[in-house]
Order: sequence, then C-alpha cells, then structure tokens
Amino acid sequence: MHHLIRFILSSGPFLLVSAVAVAQTPQNGVDEHGAQLPERMLTLGDAMARSLRNNPQLAAVSYQQQAEEARSDASMDGTPNPEISVSAEDFLGNGEARGVNGMQVTTAISQEVELGGKLATRRKVRASTSELAKMKTGLTRKYILSEVAMAYLDVLAQQERLSHAQEMVRLSQKTVETIATQVEAGRSTGMEQDKATVELSLARLRESEAWRELASAKVRLAATCGSDTVFFDNVAGTLNAVSTLPDLDDILMKIPSHPELLAAAAQIRQQQALADAAHANRVPNVTFELGFRWNNGSDNGSLVAGVGMPIPLLDRNLGNIEGARREVSKASSVADAQKIMLTKDITIAYQTLEYELHRLQTLQGKIGPSVVATFNAVEEGYRIGRFGYLDLLDAQRTLFEVKNMILNAQVQYQFARILLQRSAGESVSDALFTRAKKEPPKTSNTRETP
Repeated sequence: MHHLIRFILSSGPFLLVSAVAVAQTPQNGVDEHGAQLPERMLTLGDAMARSLRNNPQLAAVSYQQQAEEARSDASMDGTPNPEISVSAEDFLGNGEARGVNGMQVTTAISQEVELGGKLATRRKVRASTSELAKMKTGLTRKYILSEVAMAYLDVLAQQERLSHAQEMVRLSQKTVETIATQVEAGRSTGMEQDKATVELSLARLRESEAWRELASAKVRLAATCGSDTVFFDNVAGTLNAVSTLPDLDDILMKIPSHPELLAAAAQIRQQQALADAAHANRVPNVTFELGFRWNNGSDNGSLVAGVGMPIPLLDRNLGNIEGARREVSKASSVADAQKIMLTKDITIAYQTLEYELHRLQTLQGKIGPSVVATFNAVEEGYRIGRFGYLDLLDAQRTLFEVKNMILNAQVQYQFARILLQRSAGESVSDALFTRAKKEPPKTSNTRETP
C-alpha cells in the first residue's frame, strides 16, 4: 500500500489547486515487491451477514427491544411491597400520660392486595410489548438489508461504468492510431488527428471520474456494513440478472400478512392491553394490617388488626381510561392508513419495475445491436475512405451513449427490484445479482420480476 499525491484543478471564478493524499492499492494486484496479491471479492450474502453483525443501527434497535422487555418485566414485579410501621401514643402529656408512663407502642405490618385483575392485565401488557419490540427489530433488519443491497448495487454499477469508461479509452486510442495511419498515408488531415486526441483526453477524464465514483461507492457500502474502512476490492454479480415477474394481484393479496401491518396489529394489541390495565386500575386495592401494641403503663400487650381501601369518589381513573381507549382507536386508524400506503407503494413500485424492464429489453434487444452494427460498418468504411472522421466520431459517441443508456436501464431495473421487494415486505435475496441458469427469451412481450 502506498500513497499517491493528486493535484486537483477546478475551473470557475478562481483557480483552485489542492493536493490530496490518496491511499492507493498497488496496481496489477502486486505488492511493492512484485508478489501477487489475492483479490478481496465481496458477495452480497457476505455484505448482508457483515451488516447484521456490525451495523450500529441494528444494535441500537436490539438494545431498545431489550430495554422495553426489561421495563415490562419490571411491571410484572409491580405488586405493592409490604409496609412496616412503628407508632407511639399517650406520652409526654399530663396526668396519667405524663412522661412515658402511659405510652403505647404499636408495631404493625400492612400489605396492599390488588383487585380488579391488575396482575393479569400487566401480563398482557408485557407480552404485547415484547411482541411489538421483536417485530420492530425484524422490520429494521429487513430495511437494513435492503439498504445493503442498494449500496451493493451502486458499487456493482460503478464497476460497470468504469469498465465502459476503460473501453471508451481503448476505442478512442484505437481511433487515434487509425487516424495516424491515415495521416501518414495522406488520406487524412492533422486536424482530424487533433480532434481524435481531444476525444481520447476526454475519455481518460471520464475514466478518472469513474475511478473516483467507484471509490466513493465502496466507502458507502463499507459504512452500510458497519465498517469505517473499505475491506474489499470488488463485488461479485451481474446487472443483467432478470427473473419472472409475478402477477400484481398476487402481491396485493399478501398485504394483510405484510410485516408492517402485523406490527401495526401488535401495536393495537399493546394499546388494548394498556387500556385494560387502565380500566383495572379504577378498582381500588384493599390494605390489610396486623400488628402488636405494648402498653407501658399496664405492662400489657395486644394484637391490632385493620383493613382499609380508598373510596373512588373523586378519582375513578376516568381520564386514563378514556385516553387509553383513544390510543386504541388511533392505533387502529394508523393500521388502516398503513394498508392504503402499502397498496400505493407496491403498485407504484411494480409499475416502475415493469417500465424499467420494457426499457431495458428495448435497448438490449433492438437499439443496442443496431448501434453496434452501425459503428462497425462506419469504422470499416472509414478505413477504406468511404466515411469521414466526423461520421466515425458520431458513430462512436452514439455507441457509448447507448451503452450507457443500457447500463443505466440495468441499474434502474435492479433498483426497482429491490424497491418492490422492500415495499412488499419481502427479504432481499442474497442471489439478487446472480444470473439464472435458464433465462427467459428477451422479447418485448416477456414480463420479468423483482
């Protein structure tokens, strides 16, 4: 590993020159001593597994779940503790109560007994809280895995863009060499050679930009995996992996079992349990007391006993009961709204996927092959003098423009697959960017899936 100092110039009102130290991996997969270095290839499955182990957001959600379960456990132990009291009476008075001669000392223990099924309602609250916390953790896991897939897709796309940029450099270099031969033979002018050299310089600039974008994408993927350093060289997979598209109605029929709606139902159960607890709390508890009283004047002892309970006249817990009922209604309304939003999101994601598939098939099946054939014909015609340099340059630019369009269509298609899977509540497959062994024929009528 060594460092390269890059000088960056930016145009504008001011000329800015800055030196940036960039950590650079030894070229051609060899170290400083010429030894071959193994390539660190990352798969989507490895990235997902690493993210589940190291992602701090998932760790925070897990701790939150544990905290909520611990608080629920504490509420299970909420039965009132017994109380002990000591009281003294009839002392420091006058007459028979002068000094401590007539003092009575009472030592008593009291226990509040819960009524109204409070313990049972707390158990329901604990169970529903634990259930909801686990569902939220599961939703977070699925969301993080989809974020990993999107970051992985970005790196895969930038690798392809770099490959295209390098191909453009090679083709531009080939064009420069062809024109140089034409100039030597007197069939072309030096001006055409200069233009071709400019095109080569632009292609190299685009290659440099592609390197930078790839490096940034790798940093983002590493961060999603919970790492502050890039721990891989390349990612495995292909953007041209396509699979069969299911019927939209089949996806929509599964909405009632969507993880978000299941979590919403758990939220309703939790709020209902809290409402039941509030209703149970309106029943007053009974307190039993038993003690021993010592009379210092007569040197006699006796037992004392008592029972008491508050009279629910001024505080009947009506405010908490009504508030809890409203929370249940709110949770139910939120669930209804979520169902509508999920239907909308799934439908839009499906339509987007369908459009991106049609665009990709059109570019790959019709436009791409035609542009390649045209470029090959113009390139051969230029060598024999049938076409001029401007014709060759136009064909070359069209070729790379269409190739970039195909690449962008592939990226958008894969992004739409991930988005549909996430919208439908499905777990993103670690084989997302693996080409199927048997692919359906790429025709305009073929419908394919996320």
